Amino acid sequence: MHREVITIHTQDQWEGMPYPLFHYPSIFKWHQDLVLKTPKNYSLLFTHPMNRLDLPFTTISGVVDTDDYYLPTHFPFWIKQGFTGIIEAGTPVCQIIPIPREKWSQTKETFIPGQALKNSDNYFSKIAKTYKTHFWKKKQYD
Repeated sequence: MHREVITIHTQDQWEGMPYPLFHYPSIFKWHQDLVLKTPKNYSLLFTHPMNRLDLPFTTISGVVDTDDYYLPTHFPFWIKQGFTGIIEAGTPVCQIIPIPREKWSQTKETFIPGQALKNSDNYFSKIAKTYKTHFWKKKQYD
């Protein structure tokens, strides 16, 4: 059975969307056949693999409500200008991050300059592992 791995995204779906510098002005799609399902009230953020600026393409970010969407999600991307060659099997094309959909409200607080200075002094009170020592919290995943 022949399977398309990459197709061109129809222009009517992205017309008017600016494309990044040094990329071709066409959008392609990585096709995949998996249906990604999340628990109720969870969505998935699809984005370019973090810290992979070396890749010859840029995956477009988007959020899909995968608790109700029962179809494969294809990943749109731009190709960098001048790229010729093969994108090897196993190359990361998309990073997927689950995000809960929950109601929240914002607050507006007054900036306190003295507090900012105190926070800065606290941050620089250690030479190494400052973030981990003062701010990082252990995560638990089920």
